Amino acid sequence: ATLSTLLMPEITRAAERGERKTLQRLVQRTLLVTVVLSVPAGGLFCLFSGEIGMLLYQSEEIGLYLCVLGPLMPLMYLESMVDGILKGLGEQLSSFRYTALDSVVRIALIYLLLPRFGMQGFLFVMLVSNLLTSLLNLHRLLQVTGLRVQWLRWVIKPVFSFLCAGAACRFVLQPLTQRLGLPLLAWAVLGAVFTSVIYALFIWLTGCAGPGDFIVRRTRKKAG
Repeated sequence: ATLSTLLMPEITRAAERGERKTLQRLVQRTLLVTVVLSVPAGGLFCLFSGEIGMLLYQSEEIGLYLCVLGPLMPLMYLESMVDGILKGLGEQLSSFRYTALDSVVRIALIYLLLPRFGMQGFLFVMLVSNLLTSLLNLHRLLQVTGLRVQWLRWVIKPVFSFLCAGAACRFVLQPLTQRLGLPLLAWAVLGAVFTSVIYALFIWLTGCAGPGDFIVRRTRKKAG
């Protein structure tokens, strides 16, 4: 939300002035930051789904649901950010069409699947709905701006970095801390912090993003 508040006026200004290169650079940066922050958010819900389920709900079943829904978080982040960019570019009608389509699809799937499959059907509806809206919005944004998906930087490197961080947490940190007999809450907090630090390190080592990508400098109009 903070990022969109800072960057949306810049994106709108670049579009109004016809500064295509500046617009593309701002959109690329926004999408990169969104992905880099959302992948660990969803990943942590998957990695510590069991711990969260037991701590908050005393239920292993809830932990399973969190693990299934965790990978949807990057899509939710992306959908929200891309929708904001499209509105800043004057594409409100496209956003409205996709939202209306999503509502129709979601209602139809709930009507067909929920009575028969229960919670599993609801999880499937969530998956289809988020995939549909995020991909449609992203496709429209790429059309409007002329950008292409940077698979290596936007997908492969962030996912690889979190997989490495998660593996280090489970196979290195957890065996070491089990001997200490830490309470569940302490282990979850320690594991999340450790995983986040390792993830940030890999993001930097792979060249996916650096500190400069998260610093927003507002441009000033030069005096004529």
